[in-house]
Amino acid sequence: MLVGLTPERSRAIEDVLLDFLVKAEAEATVLCDKGGNIIAEYAVADLGCTPNMAALSAGSFFATREIATMIGEPEFRQVFHEGGRKGLYMQLTGTDHLLVVVFGERTNPGLVKLFGEETAALLDQCLKEAESDSLNERFGEIALPSQEEAKPLFGGAASG
Repeated sequence: MLVGLTPERSRAIEDVLLDFLVKAEAEATVLCDKGGNIIAEYAVADLGCTPNMAALSAGSFFATREIATMIGEPEFRQVFHEGGRKGLYMQLTGTDHLLVVVFGERTNPGLVKLFGEETAALLDQCLKEAESDSLNERFGEIALPSQEEAKPLFGGAASG
């Protein structure tokens, strides 16, 4: 579970999103959790609806997971929605976070898909590192006692 991001990790995630935005020639990209809570975002234009879009995208994406199960697929890892002028691409990361991308009619959807898969892998790596940092910060290095130091749970002598 991702508890918090250091400023360095947050910048690293934003750098990955910006690099993706440039390569894919997209308009906006958002990284959110299953509930649609935004972790990071980058846009070349103000959409004015990012929080709502992230929440609805997450709901839509994870609903399609159930549809996948119904038809015998373990999951769908990506979903495309294409309209007349705008499109939406959603890509799942390995940590069950969602990359949401808004692209325009001039954008090649193939580029979005190609770089979306690559970006999801990079974001997954960043998120795993952030999760590890967060756990270490909360619990530190926990030293377990040796067998000789351990006390029996229910009385009696420790068996050796």
